[in-house]
Amino acid sequence: MARKSKYKLTHQQKVRLTAFLAGLPGLLAVMILLIAGDYSLKVYLTVLILGGAAWLYFTVRLESLIILPLQTASNMLSALREGDFSLQASYVHDEDPLGQLMLEINLLTDVLSEHRMDAMEAHSLMDKVIEEIDAAVLTFDPDRRLTLANPPALKVLGIKRESIRQHYAAELNLDKALESPANATISHPNPEKPGRFTVRKGTYRVGGEPHELLILIDVSRNLREEELLAWKRLIRVLGHELNNSMAPIRSLAESLQKVARNAELEEEDQEDLTEGLEIIRQRADGLSRFVQEYARLAKLPPPKLKNLELKPLVRRIVSLFDHPTVDIDPENSPELTLQADPDQIEQVLLNLIKNAVEAAQLTDGMVKVCWKPIGQVLVLHVEDTGPGIANPDNIFIPFFSTKKGGSGIGLTLSRQIIEGHDGTLELANRTDTTGCCASVTLPLRAEKVSQ
Repeated sequence: MARKSKYKLTHQQKVRLTAFLAGLPGLLAVMILLIAGDYSLKVYLTVLILGGAAWLYFTVRLESLIILPLQTASNMLSALREGDFSLQASYVHDEDPLGQLMLEINLLTDVLSEHRMDAMEAHSLMDKVIEEIDAAVLTFDPDRRLTLANPPALKVLGIKRESIRQHYAAELNLDKALESPANATISHPNPEKPGRFTVRKGTYRVGGEPHELLILIDVSRNLREEELLAWKRLIRVLGHELNNSMAPIRSLAESLQKVARNAELEEEDQEDLTEGLEIIRQRADGLSRFVQEYARLAKLPPPKLKNLELKPLVRRIVSLFDHPTVDIDPENSPELTLQADPDQIEQVLLNLIKNAVEAAQLTDGMVKVCWKPIGQVLVLHVEDTGPGIANPDNIFIPFFSTKKGGSGIGLTLSRQIIEGHDGTLELANRTDTTGCCASVTLPLRAEKVSQ
């Protein structure tokens, strides 16, 4: 097996050697002619110096004509590889092979520059869509480490953008979501928070490695809105039918009462008739009040936002209750002003605190109210040490009540008011002790400036 030479000439060295050897025969011929002729030493030296100088000049010139365009082409291709599209070759000629090469590199530079611009615009659009989309969008690398999360995903997971790459799917309780079938419905990744999500999944490659795409679509609020719409329709129908029935029943009862008073009836029969008709009248009045109370759900107006000082409002409401007294946590209840509808927020707080007081009365417990700003939202808690919620899944359904004689309207109306303010209302049993905690979140909008 032949051994390879340790020293191999480069292309530039070969060009230089070839150019040097190309001029050598001519110089040798001149020298032979000078030696054969009868010339003086001065002529001999002059011709030798001028010939040698011309020989070296044209050798270097030939080398540069071949090597420099190649170096230019190499530099331009290197710049393209690095993503720099600013270099352009000046020597272009359609009929010259070298000019054609430079022209093609210039055209390639323009095409790649346009493609990069299109890719950057598409990437910018995709980033904007991901940032603005209402669904939680997450991506994971082959180790299932989180690599991307848009603002809704950060909110669902409760993490910060700068710590995205420090979390893994298993740690975030998303490994089951990644393994579940597409379009499956899962619970909130945080077991302590309510919510249901529909799963969308996909795979893509980055650097040849497979990555996973996970999209979580919150369906809880949509389901509640559809449920509330259905109840509104039902309430309108019930209201129409019941009101049409109650008016003649009441009128008939009053007429019969007059007849019973004037008719010559036995005293005992007259008392029974009067008492029965009174029951009919009372029942009609009760049903009318029942319908009017539930009709409030379908007639709730949009909130009229005003500057609302929260602490004075809460103090005014808690002063209405003396058994048990309602405490405002002084360390976690700062002075602040909201942009909200004062009447509607007062109705919500009155409902929540009244429910907490009634629950605490069953166990001789306590009620505490506290609030604090977290980021761009206000979080308010109404906590009691009552018996807790026996059936938390049904507490926001109209007509459902855990209290004897309750209308089942207060919590449903309260949630509708809070969601009308772009907030949330959740109730859950406490984990630190017995009782319930009502949590209200409201956005902290900028205060209105008085004119």
